Amino acid sequence: MNLKERTYLWYIALLRIYIGYYMLQQGIRKFQRDFPRGDWIGRQIGDLATIDLYPWYKKFLVDYVVPHQELFGYLVMFGEILVGGCLLLGLLTRLNAFVALFMLINYYLGPGMARGGATMAQQQTFIVSLIIFLALQPRPHVGIGWSYFSRRQRCKMKLQGSATAEGTERYRKRFEGKIPSGHFRQSQGLWLSSIGIGTYLGNHDAETDKLYHDAIVRAVESGCNVIDTAINYRCQRSERSIGTALKELASRGFNRDEIVIATKGGFIPYDAVPPSDMRSYFEATFVTPGIAQFAEVIAGCHCMTPSYLLNQLDCSLRNLDLECVDIYYVHNPETQLGKIAREEFSDRLLRAFEALESAVVADKIRLYGAATWNGYRNDPAEKDYLSLTDTVELASRPAGKTTVSKSFSCLSTWE
Repeated sequence: MNLKERTYLWYIALLRIYIGYYMLQQGIRKFQRDFPRGDWIGRQIGDLATIDLYPWYKKFLVDYVVPHQELFGYLVMFGEILVGGCLLLGLLTRLNAFVALFMLINYYLGPGMARGGATMAQQQTFIVSLIIFLALQPRPHVGIGWSYFSRRQRCKMKLQGSATAEGTERYRKRFEGKIPSGHFRQSQGLWLSSIGIGTYLGNHDAETDKLYHDAIVRAVESGCNVIDTAINYRCQRSERSIGTALKELASRGFNRDEIVIATKGGFIPYDAVPPSDMRSYFEATFVTPGIAQFAEVIAGCHCMTPSYLLNQLDCSLRNLDLECVDIYYVHNPETQLGKIAREEFSDRLLRAFEALESAVVADKIRLYGAATWNGYRNDPAEKDYLSLTDTVELASRPAGKTTVSKSFSCLSTWE
């Protein structure tokens, strides 16, 4: 959650508090005056026989409210107290906002129309305010209240920013005199530990999740500030374990700008556990929403179309609970070589880099590249040989010669 989003939420929260205060104040005043007893309809609206109201609303008052005047009086009084208090505290805000809107519409149709002038204008103002509040809530099922802010900001708010020169330098200085100075090396303007932690292997279960979580926390506390993962590792659970570990590290004083996070996209990921029917899973997850098509999948497992990679990036950011990832790799693009013509492969890789360049502009990633297994090491005669020179040239096209060093990371060979 960035500053703009947080400011927006506070504006909406202040609107909720203002409306809640008004409703609670009205209810307390009614309680102090013993509102339900006596002719409150006459006091609030006037003589129903002579007052000018909508016919259908006047009929409702005469047929239903007047015969049960005290009951409706209590409903109004305690309704205002309950709704106002809940809105002030941020409890069930959407439900209570709907109830408050219903009550205010009744006030408008009754006292508002009967008295006109300032009374009517006041009801109109609150009705419009409530409609705005209901329309602008970004997560209607959660609501916006004190509990929303505390929980979301403390536990669910995405970690902001990315690794920086200042942050990684601060991290390096934490270990001065504790580990050899040569352990940290500078690249792309960042100080990186010479040893990183990977998250590839392991079971897709809660026990392994915890082991990864604890290992990442221990690694960062011990001088390792490079963390590598991929969305398909352990059915997305590795990314999610990193996300929880980063939150714990933040609570221990290790800031986001000190740690370099790299992830990858290209292989088809499962969600938590392998599906029983891969084809049905892919169709429901990617084909039906229009993210990818069956024909775009190579070797039954790999896709690198722009829409697919951008979707995978967004999924990775959610898994990691980050606003921005430091390095995003096209994962083993050579998987597609040998299955499609090299000219088609180059075009696909170029469009993948163009998509990632747009993600750089959107502040979702800082650097991008290609992570390979054997691609760059293979003999040029091999079908899945990947030329480092050609790949860098392709990446330079969308980035432009003046920005390529800022937005294109070193291409990695994983051994």
